[in-house]
Amino acid sequence: MNPQKSIAQNINELCFTMGGQLQREFSTLFIALFGKKGIHQQVVTYLGGSKSGLFSADEISKKFNIKSDPLYTTLEELEMAGFITKHNRYGRKKRDAKYALSDPFSAFYLKWMAHVSSQELLENSNYWQFISSSQSWISWSGNSFEAICHKHILQIKQALGIAGVYTQTYYWQSRGDEKKKGTQIDMLIERADKTVMVVEIKYYNQEFSISKDYADNLRVKVESFREEDKSHNSIMLVMLTTYGIKKNSYSNMVNCDLGMDVLFGVN
Repeated sequence: MNPQKSIAQNINELCFTMGGQLQREFSTLFIALFGKKGIHQQVVTYLGGSKSGLFSADEISKKFNIKSDPLYTTLEELEMAGFITKHNRYGRKKRDAKYALSDPFSAFYLKWMAHVSSQELLENSNYWQFISSSQSWISWSGNSFEAICHKHILQIKQALGIAGVYTQTYYWQSRGDEKKKGTQIDMLIERADKTVMVVEIKYYNQEFSISKDYADNLRVKVESFREEDKSHNSIMLVMLTTYGIKKNSYSNMVNCDLGMDVLFGVN
């Protein structure tokens, strides 16, 4: 990184110029860690190429026509190396877990670098400056923020004042039916003291203001979970946003308001 240049200029130089230091880093990294055999790189590419983000071992197995034992070895190695994260679904057995890409550079490379042609780079010396101001970048940043939050569970627990409480983290979803819509909770922290914390993650470029519609959606999530779950005495709603939530007539429904500073220990 050149301290004399902006972050955008550094990214452009490292990733989007011919011969940039990170241009070939993705493939080189997998060869260095796992050798030329195996499907580690292909699995990461598959996980990073879908908007849904979460895949079961069975889905991955069918995609690559590989048996369970070698696949689980690959998934375990990728998880230990920090490339992917396993998400257990609340109320289900461990075999129902799903996997998501969680390595920031891999996600960035697959979305923004992998499909850029040499001709584009030769014709656009400031390629990244154009992309980083696009709506696609803003939307992608929201999904990436959620992935970063999942990599900082310990810091989130610290900020919530439950660092010493035994917890397990899940995702939860309700498929819905003719009477009600399906819904999903991307982070659900189950505490040993019979309390569940429903964590709503939201990326926004300033303080986030909860509107009436957004508040109604949050209530649906919490009540849908409450109807299905019978084992907890208390449910708390947590908002984890980039810059916190703005105080208004709906903000009181939130039990805990956290900003992204808690992820990195910034006071």
